[in-house]
Amino acid sequence: MTETYTLKSIRLARHCDGLPVPADFTVKTQIRDVDLKPGRFLVQHVFNSVDPGTRSRLSGAGSYEAALPIGAPIDGFNVARVLVSENEDYPVGAHVFCAGGWR
Repeated sequence: MTETYTLKSIRLARHCDGLPVPADFTVKTQIRDVDLKPGRFLVQHVFNSVDPGTRSRLSGAGSYEAALPIGAPIDGFNVARVLVSENEDYPVGAHVFCAGGWR
């Protein structure tokens, strides 16, 4: 069954100079139709990680990973809650660890 969802992601508006401030980021909103195939599930992020390596990537300098380009979604790890599921191993309400970025 196809459902319509509003998806939001945090993106880099400019490289950070010093400590990050709200103006360094933008929020992109997308409306998407989602049709889950068997074995798939949809999650909502509950917690997003901000790891030390992320900080250097936000500044444009890079580290063990390349610097994030302007406009790119911020990547990272998350704890998420299953909202809709077509996978019996991940029922609605279950919590999962994933690498979905700041969404």
